[in-house]
Amino acid sequence: MTEYQMLKTISVVTYEAQVNFFEQEIYKESEFVDAFLDVQLLLKAGVCKLVVMDRNE
Repeated sequence: MTEYQMLKTISVVTYEAQVNFFEQEIYKESEFVDAFLDVQLLLKAGVCKLVVMDRNE
């Protein structure tokens, strides 16, 4: 399972809901997908960092 630690707090607002990703918290990649976020773009922007990567994925 791939997990990421947030370096900044961000909020995502969609038609259905608002999702918050809080600084220092750890989230699974699937949580970003559910919020329509591209993890690779977040990494490039310095918003989060990779903390655990499951090599079996």
